[in-house]
Amino acid sequence: MTLEMPKNSELTFGWFHYARGRASGMHKNHYISKGTWKTLCGCHTVSTYDITNIRFVDESELFKNKRCKMCLNIIEHQARFDSI
Repeated sequence: MTLEMPKNSELTFGWFHYARGRASGMHKNHYISKGTWKTLCGCHTVSTYDITNIRFVDESELFKNKRCKMCLNIIEHQARFDSI
């Protein structure tokens, strides 16, 4: 099965680090709809069969090693770009 790149950032994530959740900030519940989701690097897909509730407790929890190295590099690069 071939999976197209998502057309919006809500369908793009690193391991347990969803673009939608990060934009909303910490200490909130984030719900990811069922379906097939693609990682930021595009190398992995994850399928969820129900609505998944992800809770980010704090920044250290958000940045644990739950992503592949390529996703982590993309996120770090974007953070540097955003700080300019």
